[in-house]
Amino acid sequence: MRARCGFRHMWGPLPGRQRARRHRTPRLLAGWTQGEDGAYRKVSGSGHTEGIACDDVLHATEPWSPSASHRLTAGGFPRLLLGLALITTLGGLTVGKASATTAASSMKKGVAAAAYAGDTAKLKALGSTWFYNWSDSRSSAPGLDYVPMVWGGGSATDTSRLAALKKGAQTGRFSALLAFNEPDHPAQANMTPSDALTLWPKLEATGLRLGSPAPANYWDGWPDKFMSGALEAGYRVDFVALHFYPDFTDPTGAAQQLRRMIKDAWRKWHKPIWVTEVGALDVSAWGLPVANAPTNGLADQFMRQAAAVLEASPHVERYAWFVDTAGQNASFRFTALYNSAGALTSHGRTFASIAGPVR
Repeated sequence: MRARCGFRHMWGPLPGRQRARRHRTPRLLAGWTQGEDGAYRKVSGSGHTEGIACDDVLHATEPWSPSASHRLTAGGFPRLLLGLALITTLGGLTVGKASATTAASSMKKGVAAAAYAGDTAKLKALGSTWFYNWSDSRSSAPGLDYVPMVWGGGSATDTSRLAALKKGAQTGRFSALLAFNEPDHPAQANMTPSDALTLWPKLEATGLRLGSPAPANYWDGWPDKFMSGALEAGYRVDFVALHFYPDFTDPTGAAQQLRRMIKDAWRKWHKPIWVTEVGALDVSAWGLPVANAPTNGLADQFMRQAAAVLEASPHVERYAWFVDTAGQNASFRFTALYNSAGALTSHGRTFASIAGPVR
């Protein structure tokens, strides 16, 4: 998913049935267009397009089905007292209440930054140690590693962009590269495994540590075909990138699904795993069934349990919570770390309290 432009789909195991993929296609507001590299641009009255950085266009789409009455407002999130509090431990993961000025940190913990990729203070307030923004427009800051992305096929044939990535590797600006966002989804990178493999040598040539394409649906066979093709061709894939959006209203069941996906990916490929999108999306807003009525409390429980799995797994190298802020997308109201006023939500405070395993 590319957060800066809205949303797409959901999938997951159906009770007693084989996993089924579900889609949702984002609908652009009038006056916006999308290029083949995934970038969204506003169309002026004269018909010209004005390019806009991904950080700036979270409001460029509207959700699939919710009415305006369901959209986020500046408030609407429960208050949580900040300061020192009793610390609990979940599977070796330390979870406490972060203070207003400090946040627990983890070398794994990152943020998919749709709005605040340029605001290191906002990201550090979450205890994040790395971030990305579906682009290559930012740089690292002290204590905060930035990871660029080649979003789609168009970006992989942009010689100036590839040259900049190669230079970034040589100068130390970048250390790793994410590739081809949800290629199995028609509203995202929309590439076959063969398409991705054809372009892969161009990404290898950047010299950056290289992550696999992150599929929308891990179980649909796309990653298996890509990884098999890469192995056969002798291509370099340094880590496996995954996305995970379960029904968060069953936190324990969702955490079990996450653990199962990680174990399966490790069993197949024995490569470090980055879960580059994990979040508490309200799939009921899309008309999909949920175990319970979505609440902030259930979203926070899911976050804690998912983080416990991710932090404890020796196979997971990094993960990124989706998303930093929700804009006007009602589906994001239980996953956004900041509200529209720029204040931490209960989810942001929960995320800030998550630290690495106690050693």
